[in-house]
Amino acid sequence: MKNRNYHLYYTGRAISGIGDALQDIAVITIIALLTNSVFVSGLVVALNSLARILCSFFAIKNKYVKDCKKILTYLNYLYALITGIFYIILILTSSRAVLTVAVVSYETICSMIYTFYKIYQEMIVKEVSDSNEKISRLYATDNMIKVVVSFLSTFLLLLMSYKGFLAINAISFILSGMIVSRLNVDLSSVQTELKSDEPSHHVKENITDFYKKYESVFRIVILSAILSFFFASYNVMFQKVIRTFEIDIKYIGIFNAVYCILSIVLSYAAGYIDAKKIKKISFAVLWIGLIFSILSLSNHKWILLGYLLFLFPMVGAGYNTVAQIYFQNNTQRDDIPMLKSIYNILCGISILLSGIVTPFLLLHFSVFFAAMMLLFALSMLFLYLPKRAQNVGCKKD
Repeated sequence: MKNRNYHLYYTGRAISGIGDALQDIAVITIIALLTNSVFVSGLVVALNSLARILCSFFAIKNKYVKDCKKILTYLNYLYALITGIFYIILILTSSRAVLTVAVVSYETICSMIYTFYKIYQEMIVKEVSDSNEKISRLYATDNMIKVVVSFLSTFLLLLMSYKGFLAINAISFILSGMIVSRLNVDLSSVQTELKSDEPSHHVKENITDFYKKYESVFRIVILSAILSFFFASYNVMFQKVIRTFEIDIKYIGIFNAVYCILSIVLSYAAGYIDAKKIKKISFAVLWIGLIFSILSLSNHKWILLGYLLFLFPMVGAGYNTVAQIYFQNNTQRDDIPMLKSIYNILCGISILLSGIVTPFLLLHFSVFFAAMMLLFALSMLFLYLPKRAQNVGCKKD
């Protein structure tokens, strides 16, 4: 039964992933067509993260229904509806002002949905996956789909408008919802009512309780949030590279595919890495990031491209997959909603700052890389801060 559930979930996730990949290319293309694309990209990043923060504050104060399957199904359908509306708006208007408002609004609403989507998705992943290899396979497949779709998008653009990508996206989420509805998962031990906690138990207390129970996990969540500042700068830097090297928008898909190829390798390989050694893995990643940032101060074209196409996948795919496996292995199922809510809040704040600050940092590449040097160096110091005294009942590495 577990294998059947895994294959069903895997199929549904893959189908929605195809739509997601096409949506990413469509949104990048729309933003690239705008005259102030770098700052619009930064605005999208900032508002997306703000939406995640606000939704996560709501999520962290609430209990969760046990029927995650039903909720995830409805969220797939909601994604399809919102995307369909955005598609219709694109068909009806060509005004750049309207396009700017529409794409920013669409991405922000999707981010709100995505916050809850990921919470229920991670709970189901915990149920249907019985090995680290299966978990890493999900992330590797996500990246593989992005590569294939990115390559195919270049040819699809010869046959159809990028707007058609959004229609395909809407259909993919409808199909994914139908498949998810066929899962047979039992989450009966999860609290069954969606209602506010007692007034005396606020967000601060929830986070404190989680920290006391999972100090090591909490530390990696904070490190992931810090690295989110770096990774969130990818789309803004991508737009900067498009402008600097005058890349034709028809080749955005191929450029994106090159980025994703390494993401596949790293995310799949993460399943065979001992996640218990998360501290050593984190330190190695931070060292590579620091060295790459120092080298990139030269502003050499090929080093900049290597930074974009190697370092970002290493952090966003490789390290993130190891971290997610570590979270799954070291967090009880019923505590995953709390974990994801805290993760979204901290990462959301970091991404919000990145969306606001990165466009200004990237006015000069050297300023951006100097800032990233500081980020990686401080992260290494944080990683080796002494732990508090271990309380009875706290989880250990």
